[in-house]
Amino acid sequence: ILERLGIPPRFLMYLYGKTGSGKSVTASLMLNYFARYDGSNFPASFAGSIGNLRQCAFTLKDSLLVVDDFFPATNTQQKHRMQQMAQELSRMFGDGASREILNADSTRRESTPPRSTCLITGEYLPDIGESGLQRFYCIHMEGGNVPKDANLTDVQLKASKGYLRKCMQGYIQWLIPQLHTLPDQLQERFVAYRAKAQRELKGCHDRTPGTVAHLMLGYDMYIRYQQHVLGIDDPDLIAGL
Repeated sequence: ILERLGIPPRFLMYLYGKTGSGKSVTASLMLNYFARYDGSNFPASFAGSIGNLRQCAFTLKDSLLVVDDFFPATNTQQKHRMQQMAQELSRMFGDGASREILNADSTRRESTPPRSTCLITGEYLPDIGESGLQRFYCIHMEGGNVPKDANLTDVQLKASKGYLRKCMQGYIQWLIPQLHTLPDQLQERFVAYRAKAQRELKGCHDRTPGTVAHLMLGYDMYIRYQQHVLGIDDPDLIAGL
C-alpha cells in the first residue's frame, strides 16, 4: 500500500553496541515474526558477499532481512570490504533500487531491487559518510536494554513455539478486509506524523522526519490491531502517539 502511495519506507534499522548488549537476541526475536528461526544463523552477515545480500533482499519479499555482525575488522582489506557492504545496503534500502549489472556478454541482467525490510547488527557505526548513515535508523544498544531474565526466556520460548509468527499472521488477516480504506487512512496518518517530526526534531536531516513517521505509523497500526484483538476501546492509546 505504501509503495502504491509513493511513500515506501526507505531506511534500514541498525542495532549497534558492544558484544553482549542484546543486539542478536533482539534481531532473533524480530525475525521470528516472519520465519521459524532458532538463533543459529541469520539470513546474511558481513562475512558474506554483496551479491548474496542483493539476492536475499530481493528473494525475501515482504519479509525481514537480518544482516548480522558489523564487527571490528582485523585487516585493511576486510575493513574495506565490510564498509563497501554497508554502503551497498544503505543505497539498496535507502533508494529502493538495485545497481545495474551486466552479464558476461554485456547484456543487462534482470533487475533485482530490494523487496524486504532490513535490520543490521554491529558493534560500531560504519564509516560510510553522512549521506550513507542518514539512510540508517540507528539504535545504540547498551547492557541492560534487554534484561536477561525470566521474561526474556518466556518470550524466546513462545517464539520457538511459533506464537510470534501467529501474531504476524493475525495482523495480516486483520489488514486484508481494510485494504479498500487503508490507503487514504495511512497516507493521512503518515503526513501527520511526518509534520509532527518536522516540528519537534529541529535541525535534523531531511530524511529523518519521514523515517520517524514510518516508525510511528507502524506503532499506530500495531496498537490498533491490539485494540481489536483484546477488545480495548481506548482512543487515548492512539492519541498518545
